[in-house]
Amino acid sequence: MAALTSEFVVQPSPGLLPDIPFERYLELRATNFSTLRELARSPLQYRYRLENPKESAAMTLGRAAHTATLEPDRFELEYASWNQLTETGSVRPRRGKDYDAFVATHPGKTVLLGHEWDDALQIAQAFRLDPRAMRYLATGRPEVSMVWLDPNSRRVCKDRVDWLTTIDGEPYLVGLKTTRDIRMRPFGRACGAYGYHMQWAFYRDGFGALTGKIPKVVELVVESQAPYDIAAYRIPEDVNDLGRDSYKHLLETLGQCEASGDWPGAMPGEQELQLPEYMFEGEEDLGDLELEADE
Repeated sequence: MAALTSEFVVQPSPGLLPDIPFERYLELRATNFSTLRELARSPLQYRYRLENPKESAAMTLGRAAHTATLEPDRFELEYASWNQLTETGSVRPRRGKDYDAFVATHPGKTVLLGHEWDDALQIAQAFRLDPRAMRYLATGRPEVSMVWLDPNSRRVCKDRVDWLTTIDGEPYLVGLKTTRDIRMRPFGRACGAYGYHMQWAFYRDGFGALTGKIPKVVELVVESQAPYDIAAYRIPEDVNDLGRDSYKHLLETLGQCEASGDWPGAMPGEQELQLPEYMFEGEEDLGDLELEADE
């Protein structure tokens, strides 16, 4: 593997890095998938998100659930619960003097609303009580960072695997995700929308480049609200192949944009508008339309 020197703000040893904290992982100047997937929308979106990272409520809950499940000893060290109520019994917004004082007494912690705190802990409990999940989570290491050189683009890449384990001598990359609906069709649609198939292939290829072993990939998925139903999905070869083709195309596009300095939006030039076929068939399905807008 090529020497990794100027690619880093902090110089690590290349390879599997199981013990570096998340803050140091963020300092590694390399291409990671959570930013790369923004290219699927447009190069303009990628460049904006690179400079303006986002953190939604769903992402915060997902991170909290990860910590509560995979690193429970760290949960109360990294998170605090904001539970102050108004006179009407609702939780006070996370702003104002009282909130600022609360943050000051919990330096460095991510502040969750009371129900988010409870959801994270109950999600962790749901995983621990599920024999399918515990088949993979009983042994292993959490939050394993990887740094590798993509052989085609010659680009330094990085990512952080939720859980790395070995079963019957075979390596497994295990992911944890929260979602609204774990059933195959809704979750499959979410996979397409968020590029999870690309993420799985990206992780898998990175691990393979570093170890020479092709790991199996499993995604443990939990619903973000009670009763916190769980699914365990094995990721098959055709999904990995599709994901690899897609993320390789994004890496190629990224190289072209960097070389040209051109970062177009999603709809360059003038376009002729095309409506969905069902609108011409007189069977407009607003129910499906609303569901897609929610995903």
